[in-house]
Amino acid sequence: GIAMRTLLKGLLLVVLSVWAVTPAWADTFSVSLDVPVNYSYKDPQQHDAKASGAIVGISLPFLIGFGFESYTVKSQAGPAPSTNVENKVQIVDVFFNLPVPVVNIRLGAGVGTSDVTTPNAPGNSFDKGLVKQGYVDLGIPFAAVFDVHVGYHAISGKVKDKTPPGPNPDVDVGAKMWTLGLKVGF
Repeated sequence: GIAMRTLLKGLLLVVLSVWAVTPAWADTFSVSLDVPVNYSYKDPQQHDAKASGAIVGISLPFLIGFGFESYTVKSQAGPAPSTNVENKVQIVDVFFNLPVPVVNIRLGAGVGTSDVTTPNAPGNSFDKGLVKQGYVDLGIPFAAVFDVHVGYHAISGKVKDKTPPGPNPDVDVGAKMWTLGLKVGF
């Protein structure tokens, strides 16, 4: 009805206003590549985490973008002798580029999977788990088409431990991750 049309008109007005004040270089198609530089689990039993992989993002001209994250986190679990743990994470993101002068701000959220294995304890078995995240990137633009940025990701999720003699409690795979990246506009 009338309320819905008013809401849609208001939303359209906001989108057009944001578009009108956005710098021209931010209104282009761009591609970004990020790498994890620091990863730490919320669970203190998980330590010495090192992540490797990549995060690819594609920004569209109307401030919205999509990303895909694929990285592996190698860590140790428990006291010495520790168990080697590998966590393969894949996340699909949606993000919004805020039209702010001087710095580029990207707010995003994603959902994906966590696949945990223990190479030196092959009897351990885990279900693939669901992970969710929220993140923010802060970037400094230079040369009109480039952006160097740092990102902070807050990840939450659990995987179910299926190791005999029976189902154990869920294992928390929540973490904090810092990333470093480069964005190129076209």
